[in-house]
Amino acid sequence: MTVRAMQLRASDGCDLHGVHLPAPAGAAPALLLLHSANQTHRTMLPLAEAVCDLAEVTALDLRGFGASRCPVPAAHTWDRLAEDVLDWARSVRERRGADTEVVVAGFALGASVAIRAAARAEQDGHRAGAVQDTAAPAIGGARIDALALLAPHHRPGEPVTEQAVARNRALADQIERDGAEAVLEPWLRSLPDRLAEPLRRDLALADPASLVASFRGLTSENPLADPAVVVRAGRHTRRALVVPGDDASHPAEAGVDVAKLLGEAADVELAQVLAGVAQPSAETWSAAVAGPMRTALSKHGALSEHGGNL
Repeated sequence: MTVRAMQLRASDGCDLHGVHLPAPAGAAPALLLLHSANQTHRTMLPLAEAVCDLAEVTALDLRGFGASRCPVPAAHTWDRLAEDVLDWARSVRERRGADTEVVVAGFALGASVAIRAAARAEQDGHRAGAVQDTAAPAIGGARIDALALLAPHHRPGEPVTEQAVARNRALADQIERDGAEAVLEPWLRSLPDRLAEPLRRDLALADPASLVASFRGLTSENPLADPAVVVRAGRHTRRALVVPGDDASHPAEAGVDVAKLLGEAADVELAQVLAGVAQPSAETWSAAVAGPMRTALSKHGALSEHGGNL
């Protein structure tokens, strides 16, 4: 597997990083992979390896994690994370052409970022359409053609309690004072080694100020608190794969609810391949979702053949 580093200057000036696996022969789709909280692109490499013969793959370090350093608290919002994904989509089409299909796949928190990115693209497209006096969404460099939502973490419509907000703020203060590795070590020791060791590796790579800024900016809000966000994402992409998880961090209900809301406007495949698999390692869940992911990527070109409606 040939991997090379990638860097992108986001539209707000933040330097974003990831790794790139080149496209196979032919007009393959571009696949953007989004990791979960306290992780880096490394978590997504087993999945990248499983599908890189079908797509050009870019595994991202989300803003605040890994090499994508951004210590400014105000720059860490769900809208800004969504815009980062659209910046990556634009960069793909600048390099490969406007007709390149872009598929965005996210694990846990990354699934929420993917949904928000598609919803933002739909909103921006309709705004452009209104200026052009047309009801059709504008399609351009920021278009997301399909979603793959793997073990979603956030349940649509579920608010974050005041107690949780206060607890998260206090934890952010403690991380800022004592460091993420020291503060999170008791939690890491409660996890199986197959999960704890990769998290320790990724936390060691993080910039402490960026990690604190991300924690402060994101943990007080459920990015899917308004279920209409998920519906808008479905309207934009028209095609989605949803793989519910099956443990406390990735509740099955979250994936099922996301699939139902997307299904109001999109063609959704619900794959229950993680049922009964609690706290899987990246290698385990990647192996489980590889089959549905490969099927989804094999539908490359279906949107253009059907005029955008499946």
